[in-house]
Amino acid sequence: AGTIGDTGRVFNNIAHTAISVSGSMIALFVGVSLIAADLERKTLHVILARPVSRFEVVLGKYLGLAGVLAVNTLAAVMVYSLTALIASGQWTTLTLAGVVSIAFLYLQFLVIAAMAVMFSTLSSTTTATVFSLMLYIVGRLGDQMTERSERAGTSSLGLVSAVVRVVVPDLTRFDLDPNAALPSAPTLGLTLLYMMLWSSALVALGGFILNYRDLK
Repeated sequence: AGTIGDTGRVFNNIAHTAISVSGSMIALFVGVSLIAADLERKTLHVILARPVSRFEVVLGKYLGLAGVLAVNTLAAVMVYSLTALIASGQWTTLTLAGVVSIAFLYLQFLVIAAMAVMFSTLSSTTTATVFSLMLYIVGRLGDQMTERSERAGTSSLGLVSAVVRVVVPDLTRFDLDPNAALPSAPTLGLTLLYMMLWSSALVALGGFILNYRDLK
């Protein structure tokens, strides 16, 4: 029984890590090309020739990517289950905590996608990729910056950490241990609200940028 439990925890961790990395990279690298590539190929002009606003184009691109990420996440879960079946000889299902942790990874992907799409409206694919990667890395380092500032006891580092957490999405908020107990309902609700606010703001900003950008 102990072996089965240990195997389940190991596969939960593997699934969580694999889905996190693959989903984040898809959200980032596909997102930065959605608008920028159309601008570079001049195909966006064809889309805008139809009765559709620039904001609707940005929103449509974002929602399309959200759908792709949902399919990718579900496919990754199926691959995890099949891998566990081959390795252990039994169909291993995710625990409730595992399911919620993967659901929260999907929320993280939505924020990353919104960030990438926003930068895609601002510049070329290469530049958008660089800026998106920078914000992704900073967003992943939020907890570490806070811990270092607390250990060092320096107010300046603490101030920088606080400012970064305000102006950059804190992606570590969506990291849940698939083997640990579930957080409280208010914590889960606040995290969901956090995703909605950041995603909405970034997509709206992308629509605003594209609306006032000269496409000639």
